[in-house]
Amino acid sequence: QILNFISWTAFTFLPVMIAVTAAKKFGVNTFIAVVIACALVSPDYMAMVNAGEPVYFLGIRVQLLSYTSSVIPIILAIWIASYVERFFEKYLPLVVRNLFTPMFTIAVMVPLTLLAFGPVGNTIGGAIGDVYNFLYGLSPIVAGLWEVLVIFGVHWGITPVTVGNYAALGYDTFTGLQAAAVFSQAGAALGVFLKTKDKEMKGISASAAITGLFGIYGVNLRLKRPMICGCIAGAVGGAVAGAFRAVSWGYNMPGIATLPAYFKAGHMSQFTGLLLSVLIAFV
Repeated sequence: QILNFISWTAFTFLPVMIAVTAAKKFGVNTFIAVVIACALVSPDYMAMVNAGEPVYFLGIRVQLLSYTSSVIPIILAIWIASYVERFFEKYLPLVVRNLFTPMFTIAVMVPLTLLAFGPVGNTIGGAIGDVYNFLYGLSPIVAGLWEVLVIFGVHWGITPVTVGNYAALGYDTFTGLQAAAVFSQAGAALGVFLKTKDKEMKGISASAAITGLFGIYGVNLRLKRPMICGCIAGAVGGAVAGAFRAVSWGYNMPGIATLPAYFKAGHMSQFTGLLLSVLIAFV
């Protein structure tokens, strides 16, 4: 129950946490960003969403959407807020700038987010999810390319999809496939440890095999062939995980310590498939 409460809290207030990091990225006052995010998950707004009755602002109907567990809408809102805040800082007199800039920015951005940027961001997030589901439908072996995305740092782009899956479905399919790719790279690093005669490389590869993801950079990517073998093994493991419809029931970074996140009573075949997929990928 405690873990469920923590999970519920994290996903409910996810826009607030994202707002803090987005504020740093776009140069927005952190307090302004947090207030905008809080407006999206406030009890009063959620009550209107649950009521389902039409709500209008200045004659414009507000599209009542739930933004808890959402990612794209708040990022889009804070990005636009950065321009609005700079506008007021530029044109407001210095004597009132500190007082009125936050107030005016919030007064402009909260209605605009609810009327426009929120629904647009929600649509973008849905489109990203549709693309993933299309690729997943083609073949789960796409998971083998996960570590390639990690190398370029674009793997965080899948976060809106996984978070959206947890919010809408209660589980995520991609993390179930991704686990095989992580274990495959750790296995490739262990393979280097077993084969190499170089003492320094033995030390590095042994450590990389244990730390999993770090093996990509210190060993596998450097030597190229283990990286390719890891991607192929990850694809094979992903295919196995996909065949068993393995899923993750809670947000996690795949590893030995987080394997319980893939287990749920009544879904033993999926968990068994997950364990089989990571074992095959690793070997």
